[in-house]
Amino acid sequence: MKKFLLPAVLMVLAGTAANAQQANVYASQVKATASNEVSMILNTDATKVVIEFLDNQGNVVGSEDLGAGKKGLNTFAVNPTGVESGTYAYRIVCEAPAVTEATLLTADLPDELNVTTTRTVCVDFYPQSPAFGTVYVGSTAYAPTADGNPTYPGKRIAPGIYTYSADLTPLTEEPYAGGQEWGGNSSPSNVKVSSNGEVFVCDWTDGHAGVWVMDPMNPGADWKSVFAEGERNADGLLTINGVNVAGSVQDLAVYGEGENRVLWTQDEDINGNAHEIFVYNIGNLETPWSTAPTACLGDNSGYLLNANHRIHADQRGGAWVSQYRWEEGETLPVLSHFNAKGEWDFKTGDKTVVLGSAPAGAMGVNSDGSLIVVADADAGHGKHFRVVKAEYDSEGLPTLELLYTVSLNPYGTRPMCVAFDAADNVYISFNNVEAEGGVGVWALPKEENKYTTLANDEIVLGESGVNAVTADNNVAPVYYDMMGRKVNNPEAGKLYIEVRGEKATKVNF
Repeated sequence: MKKFLLPAVLMVLAGTAANAQQANVYASQVKATASNEVSMILNTDATKVVIEFLDNQGNVVGSEDLGAGKKGLNTFAVNPTGVESGTYAYRIVCEAPAVTEATLLTADLPDELNVTTTRTVCVDFYPQSPAFGTVYVGSTAYAPTADGNPTYPGKRIAPGIYTYSADLTPLTEEPYAGGQEWGGNSSPSNVKVSSNGEVFVCDWTDGHAGVWVMDPMNPGADWKSVFAEGERNADGLLTINGVNVAGSVQDLAVYGEGENRVLWTQDEDINGNAHEIFVYNIGNLETPWSTAPTACLGDNSGYLLNANHRIHADQRGGAWVSQYRWEEGETLPVLSHFNAKGEWDFKTGDKTVVLGSAPAGAMGVNSDGSLIVVADADAGHGKHFRVVKAEYDSEGLPTLELLYTVSLNPYGTRPMCVAFDAADNVYISFNNVEAEGGVGVWALPKEENKYTTLANDEIVLGESGVNAVTADNNVAPVYYDMMGRKVNNPEAGKLYIEVRGEKATKVNF
């Protein structure tokens, strides 16, 4: 990323850019909906969309310029010249105008993002995931006031997880609850996505402590518990055969694939220390976890002093951990880091990078670990977020550089979580009332606004038939939602992909 605004470490950007709300572009939900046809969801308008065909070595053997694309669902006919008929792996390259300054993309405060009881937001930025591009927003179960009104009035207040496609179109009007009875202002608490698309949801309340996994392709089903059944005490501590397994989990992160997948949690009950980070080598999680954590990483020798933490993988086997600090100092770091060996190796504290953080330590890390955003809304520091560049040596030891600062206006003073999408747009959830609450989205500066998405399926060229989604001319049409999930009972007024014979089209049912 070009540092357009350096040396602007003292500069606060308005972050509204009302003239042109240009997002950093990317294509998600890329599918070959028929032979010689491909569909995708663009998160913003694209000036150019190109499909590239790959051989079995990953080399480009041909391409076609599909023209411009619009924000939302796009379906393109594919008729390349100079490419033989056959079945190909492929990828989509999309381009858009440069983003020259941090740009608020939600300046109109859309109602569908006004989840005013939210603590968390997360975006699936893994292209190999079947739900790549999906945005998850958690809404907590605040009890109503004595007169029956919502504690935090807004447009969307039901507890659970709201889902959106990459263009921020709501996938459902009501949140998914996973068969759980959420209860309390930290229930659910936080959400993170695994590289296979599985969605991990934690709860910080004593009466409903734990971690659950949502299947992104069947989110309406009951979510499975990460932990096996056992005995829970009044504080939320789970014991199995006398062993402390898990407790109330304020935040978590997931990293790795298959047997090497690991879960990190900030758990206040296992050792009675609300600041410690625990490790579970969950792998594929074929059965619920029923033993003690694999390891306890502790609290960074006492530097983690506040229970309000956020954990994000650095995409190198280690992770960043933030905490709420009114004023950062040598003994009061906002950010700490541990490496792939589980060793704490870095902390901030000299005030050259961050001054403080929001009440929940709101922090996020992008898909390759190179950018960190810390949101700060304390009265003494103003309302803004800081964009920080991270570099790592061969041992995973980081160094940080403050790039620029962006205003949080018009949102409130309670930013709770920060997330990135695959193209480095930033999402921040605000636990504020009405218009100041919900989720705000910003595009960060990018000179070359271009993204390549490797498709997870193959496309057939020069033949008839449906590749990714099949149907027969002699049967009734089959409907799929905008994430490619089959829908047995389409609802009136909603958008679906209709597969009829050899043709797939978008329809308003």
